[in-house]
Formats: sequence, C-alpha cells, structure tokens
Amino acid sequence: MTAAFRTLGSLSLFLLVSLVISTEAAQTHVWIQTTQSDFESGHLSNLDSTSSPGDLRLAEFSEFVVGSPSINRSQISTGELFTLILDDASAIIDRSGIVTSFTIFSRNTGGSVQLRIFRDNGTHFNPVASSPAFTVDSVPFRKGVRLSVGANDVFGATFQGVQLAFDDAPTSSRTLNSDSEMSTRKGDWTTYSRTWSLSGQAGIPGTIISSVRDTKGQTSWLAIAWKDSLAGTSAIIFNTRASASGEVWSSWSTDYEVSGQTIVSPDGRFIQYKATFISGSPTDIPSLHEVTISFETPSERTPSSLFLWSNTNVANVGDNIEVAGRLLPSQVAAIRISLIRPDGNVQNSTLVSDTSGTFSSTSEMSASGLWIIIGSWTGDSYYLPALSSPLEIQVRERTLFAFSPTTYNLAALGVGLLALTTSAFALLKLKRRKD
Repeated sequence: MTAAFRTLGSLSLFLLVSLVISTEAAQTHVWIQTTQSDFESGHLSNLDSTSSPGDLRLAEFSEFVVGSPSINRSQISTGELFTLILDDASAIIDRSGIVTSFTIFSRNTGGSVQLRIFRDNGTHFNPVASSPAFTVDSVPFRKGVRLSVGANDVFGATFQGVQLAFDDAPTSSRTLNSDSEMSTRKGDWTTYSRTWSLSGQAGIPGTIISSVRDTKGQTSWLAIAWKDSLAGTSAIIFNTRASASGEVWSSWSTDYEVSGQTIVSPDGRFIQYKATFISGSPTDIPSLHEVTISFETPSERTPSSLFLWSNTNVANVGDNIEVAGRLLPSQVAAIRISLIRPDGNVQNSTLVSDTSGTFSSTSEMSASGLWIIIGSWTGDSYYLPALSSPLEIQVRERTLFAFSPTTYNLAALGVGLLALTTSAFALLKLKRRKD
C-alpha cells in the first residue's frame, strides 16, 4: 500500500467520524445589528447614521403646532357627547407626520376627551383614527398619543362633561343617534368663531427597514430585543416580517413596544425588522443602539453532497491541473481541499463556493507518483458534513518523450497534418507518372 493510500485512509476515517458524531441538538442563534454598516445595509428614511457612528438617530426637525387661535371651529353633538373639529386644519399642516401629544384648555376636571383624526374629502368629514378616551385630571390637560396624520386630514376632539375655556356657545347643533354617524356632510356642522384651544405637536417619523437575514433553512423565530435611548415624547416601535422563499413575504407584524417580546411573524427562512422613530419635540430625539433577533434551527440536519472532478487524470511533473467541484444543496461555503502527495504528506487549502455551490482551483503536480485529492465540508446548522470521492491523478517524470495532455493533443495534430501532406505529395507524383 502506497503512502498516499495510507494517508487517504486515515483522513477519510477522521472526516467520517466527524460526520457521525456531529451534534443533532436544536441550536439557538442570534442576529445582531449594532454597527453603522449594519444599519446602513438596510433602507433608511429620515434617520441619521453618521453623527454618532454605531447609533441610529431620528433626523433633527423643527416643531410645528396643530391648531391656531385664529381659525374657525365647528361643533356636532351625539347625545351627551359633543365633537369639535378644526375646519381648515389641513391648511396648517404642510407635511404628514405623527401627532404625539395634545393639550386641552378646560374650566374643569373630571370629564373625558378623545382626540380624533378626520379625512376631509371635500364634502364629508370621515373619521379615520382616534385616541383612547382620556379622563381630564388637570387644567390644562396634556396627553401623549400616537396618531398618523395625512396631508388631507383634519383634527378634532370629542368631549363629555368638559367645559371648554371659551365664552360663546354655538347657536345650533345637529344631534346624531350614535357615534357611527360621525361621518357627515360638512354642511351639517355648525360654525362659530371662538377658539376651543386644541394644540398638538408632530414630527416626521424616521424608519429603517433592515437588510434581509437568510438563515439558510426553515427557522423558528424566538424574540426581538433592542437597546435604545428615549426622552420625553419620543418612541421607537418595531415590526417584523418573514418569508420562506425571500420573494413572498408575510405582512408586517403588530407593534413590538417592549424589548424582548416574542416574534409573532410566521416561521420561515428569511426575516426583516422595521423600526419607526417618532418624537413630538425637537429636543426629544430617539436613538437606537442595537437590535437582536434570536431564532432556533431544526434539531435534524439534512444530508449534503460534495463532488470533485479535474481536467485530466494523467499529468507530468510540473504540470498544473484544474480541480473543480460542487456542493449540494447549493450555497456559499468554505470547502477544504486536501492534496495527498505520493509521499503521504497532505497539502490543505480552503476554497469558497459561489451561490450555485461551485468552486475551482489550480494545483501544480510537483512530484511523480499517485496524487489523491479529496474535498470536505464541515456542514452547518442545517446540513450535515460532506466528503467527496477520492480523485486520483497519476503523475509521471517529465522526459523528452513525456508529454503533457496538451502536448499529446498538439503532437497528434502535427502527426495528422504530416500524414495528410505526405499523402497529397504521393497522389500528385502518381498523377504525373500517368501523364
């Protein structure tokens, strides 16, 4: 038995034992984004990633206020409730945003107030969003909310048991049977000219839609956690979505507002997170430092296969041969190539396959005898290790008459041309004799 074959036996035994004893327990992994390049690999909108590298901050903004003491107000009543609306509020708001706080000036405490967002379609005020009903426990009363505002939206509030701080009462109003009838014609609202003192603050939100994390197989999502710095009216709200193929995605999840919450997106192979930064004051700028998504891979791994081939199995000392191969299932992976020399010594190198699983390299045959080439892959969380079949290359000493495979081809072509030329001269000579 040659030294190369003895080495092959030992190497193969080691790799096979590694395959057999590979752990099959379920594994927990984490995806952490915390650097500037991590965050910038996603899609950023109205966020600052450069002023404090490693942190993601809402871009600075100027405050604008919803409400003004100089515009008309309208009122409509629903039984004991009455709702006031800012008729021309859309003229005040020159950009979309998030209302994060509002203030009501009343003469008393103990009643309730609910902030409303109406969409003005030209003929009707249609309610599109509202806050919870808050108990007025102070004068003035200020409360934090989170309501999205569009360019054609107007603001209002519904009160019960609240005496607002204005002197005039409307001369008439329209009574509705239920709150569901709130979508009414604009002409049904009674207009008067006194201020009812609603103000709010809104800043344009910032968002990051992260890069896509490919876990390379079916995955069970565990939790999403983050580290942030918040102040005053600021907040960061997270959502996730998942996909089995990377092409068809689930809808964005419900909001995660507490770090460490269980991920509710469906299990799959790919995942993204979205973070929305909001603030009601230019002095309250939220900052994100780190996002961590934990997930679990299956306990049973899938077998994989590794194939090797070369451009020849016969060579001369000093020839370069090309060795290529493919890993299945296809993926980017580190493949170890072991060249066992005729004397039994092993030359190891590492190649990285492309997304189709293919790889190639060139090696010099520096000694005569039998060379054996074998490829191996250690596997990962989803696939078992793989070992290729041995590839044998017989290498001969180079002599005057020892040709490489390329030289053989050229020599054969030369002999063929010589024979063709000789035949042509012979036929020409025979023809002349007949003449």
